[in-house]
Amino acid sequence: MQQINRIIIPEQGKYRIVNYYEIQYFEGQGAYSIIHLHKSNMTIPKNLKHVETNLNNEMFVRIHQSYIINLNHITNCCLNNKSSVTILGKKSLPVSRNYKNNLIQKLKTHFEWL
Repeated sequence: MQQINRIIIPEQGKYRIVNYYEIQYFEGQGAYSIIHLHKSNMTIPKNLKHVETNLNNEMFVRIHQSYIINLNHITNCCLNNKSSVTILGKKSLPVSRNYKNNLIQKLKTHFEWL
């Protein structure tokens, strides 16, 4: 089976095809989600739960009620009592207690550890 590495996003009556690697993270805003890309942001009329169930589960992980991140864009990770991840050295996002263990498991399987 071929691995899917792109997503189709409706945009102003058209459909935009986006490579997963372009996506830094998703941010939930109630019934909408903001897709943070390398050069722009897009808002889609889907909640974060919908986004989560329709993504490639190997590359993305939910870290908070409001965030799903692309593991390939993590540049720093702090997993103490105020856990957070940094995306591309720029944006720090919180990691909630409820999603912390899931993040740790994903990090262990997605990266080589020294």
